[in-house]
Amino acid sequence: MNIQSVTTVLQNSRGEVLICKRSPKVSYFPNAWVFPGGKLEVPISNWTGEEDYVVDTALQEIFEETGIVLGNRRTSQTREGSWKDQVEDIEKTETLVSRLRFAGRRQTPPFDKGIFDTSYFYLQDGYFDEIRCEGDGSEIVAIEWVRPEDAIVQFSKGERNYPPPVLYTFRLLSEFGESFPDEGRKHTDLPPGIQTPVEFAPDYFVIPLPAHTAHPFTSTNLGIIRGSESVLFIDPGWNTSCGWADELIRKYSAKRVYVFLTHHHHDHWDGLQTLAEVYPEAEIIGHPETLDKVKTDLQVIETTSYVIDLGGREVEFVSAPGHTSGHMIALDRSTGIVYGGDHVVGRGTALLDPRTGSMKQYLETLDLIEKLSPRMLIPSHGRPNYRPLRMIERYRKHRLEREQQIFLLLNGGRTIEDILRTVYKDVPQKLWKYARYNITLHLQKLIEEGKVVEEKGLYLSKADSNPN
Repeated sequence: MNIQSVTTVLQNSRGEVLICKRSPKVSYFPNAWVFPGGKLEVPISNWTGEEDYVVDTALQEIFEETGIVLGNRRTSQTREGSWKDQVEDIEKTETLVSRLRFAGRRQTPPFDKGIFDTSYFYLQDGYFDEIRCEGDGSEIVAIEWVRPEDAIVQFSKGERNYPPPVLYTFRLLSEFGESFPDEGRKHTDLPPGIQTPVEFAPDYFVIPLPAHTAHPFTSTNLGIIRGSESVLFIDPGWNTSCGWADELIRKYSAKRVYVFLTHHHHDHWDGLQTLAEVYPEAEIIGHPETLDKVKTDLQVIETTSYVIDLGGREVEFVSAPGHTSGHMIALDRSTGIVYGGDHVVGRGTALLDPRTGSMKQYLETLDLIEKLSPRMLIPSHGRPNYRPLRMIERYRKHRLEREQQIFLLLNGGRTIEDILRTVYKDVPQKLWKYARYNITLHLQKLIEEGKVVEEKGLYLSKADSNPN
């Protein structure tokens, strides 16, 4: 589902751009610095992004988030109603509005079902030289003017969180200046990852590409980490519908190429053949159980613990079983970002493989990740998480509560189907297949711990079992 939205880049005569800090309480990009903007309340069929209603929405969002009404000498103290009702000098306002330049449309990567299709506008004018404003206090908590070059440096030093579209806009502004709109329009129809490099930390890219994966996801995140000498690709799981994968990975060429596979499921290495054709000298890193199931002619490095130096940047590979017995994760030591594979997901909770997964190991791996104190946690499916410790605690709490629900049902003995119908009664039945997997693994954990026994398909708490 595409969500139509609009963003406006306002620049003063000193080359500074207006930037707004999002509240730490919002779920999407907390504490991130963004340009003023928001979604269209009424979608437009076959939209171009230049419609009058889009422009009006842009001006309304600027007013609500910053208090700026174009043409007014001071920012508005009220943020309610229409921006038009706050206009003081109609002629000045109309002149500035007429100078808004369309800078193309860009889509957020398909991490979730909702993809923001955003129309960009640009206005550069000395009018903004004396404008000072404050955030609305809810979604926007701070506002500043910053030079694009300084913003890029702030990002490279890890001082500020600029989401990928914002960062890339700064890069275009720095390179093309007032010609930014002309360059931006060229990018409108390019595919994900090529239209806007999805850079979450300096030289750390995460690009969701179409893959044959499990509901509710439709893509696998290709992780790319660059050092001064080498590049690392993580989970190249794209399918044949991703016709631009060849072009994409060529953009990240290096003297030496590594590939890391978190585990053996096909949606994590289906694109390996394409990668091997582009980089025939690449080396694959993975758990022995993973590489035993992967078909490739590339050189492999079988390991359960390994560190590589990409050139001034070390990446550590750590055994992290639970989702599968051979599952691993990657820690980028320079940024503190953990690529968590399928141990975590961008929405809901992770699914464990019923054949080789382990609930006991899964919980132990949550403890392991917590000890790594990641700054960001990137799943193979869904959007990255900026609050990883909170996510881990939520996962742990959810699993233990499920386990307790199951355990309390076992007096007198229950089958897996009995447990399923009771514990997952509020979950859509199309997801019950996956729920059975988790129930089975919870029961296996309880049996390993000596709390539960299985007798002819019935699961009983140890106290209720037949001693004979």
